[in-house]
Amino acid sequence: MIENFAVTKTDVFSLTHAGVDWINVKWLFEVLQYAFASLGGPELLMLMQTFASLLLLWMLFQLAKQLFPLYFEKTFKLGFSFIFAALLFLFAMDYRMAGRPEMISHI
Repeated sequence: MIENFAVTKTDVFSLTHAGVDWINVKWLFEVLQYAFASLGGPELLMLMQTFASLLLLWMLFQLAKQLFPLYFEKTFKLGFSFIFAALLFLFAMDYRMAGRPEMISHI
């Protein structure tokens, strides 16, 4: 995709379906992965994962503040509860979010 400046339209990776029409719905994620890996190697891909996870948590926190504005102003308990729940969520979903295209879709 990078060399041709075009999204792949046929399956070139499959042994049984090579050349069959294919819609690559994860093309943008693959291009981002290539860019990050080219800039800093595979280690930078983990930084991309971390950034995406933090951005997702920040967006969820902002949504919670909009849904419960009075509660956020009066007490910090909801903030601590949110942080605890978010950490549990990240721990439970680690196997699904690490280096997968879905991590961008979640945002």
